[in-house]
Amino acid sequence: AQIAGPPDQPKSQSILAFLENEIGLQALREDRLDEAARRFEAAVDLDGSIVTAFVHLGDVRLRQDDLPGAVSTWERALDVSPDRAYLALDRLERAYARMNTPARFAELCRKLITASPREWRARAALARHLSAQGRPNEAFELLLEALEHNPHALAIHQAIWNTLSVLDLPKA
Repeated sequence: AQIAGPPDQPKSQSILAFLENEIGLQALREDRLDEAARRFEAAVDLDGSIVTAFVHLGDVRLRQDDLPGAVSTWERALDVSPDRAYLALDRLERAYARMNTPARFAELCRKLITASPREWRARAALARHLSAQGRPNEAFELLLEALEHNPHALAIHQAIWNTLSVLDLPKA
């Protein structure tokens, strides 16, 4: 098994980045935010493909009351690895709402869907977002698309049932 990182990057860099990320998590659990930030930044510097380091660094920024910094960091995580966007989507949705820019979340999800047409998690996240905005018809269409790409995801089936109940269709 290959460790995360570009193929030409020494495995030792990726291992060190993983260790920095783990040390950062420990510092975060102990509420040592400056130390946690340094460790996550070191992990990113060592191996910029470690998405979790970006996600955790964003968490630190949020706890340091730097909402724009947190958002910027989570958005960088998506740029690094769009296929792992699901790690930051919930965080970004809440942050955009706090920034009073919820439309940014819908734009982000649509961008992810366009970039990767089989991306079901972004569809499900956007559907949840639209449902919360009172747009269940649009949400339902997205959920059907998500189901097409991942028919075995229980979360999608549950979201479809919830959306159907909101649509208040005839029971027959």
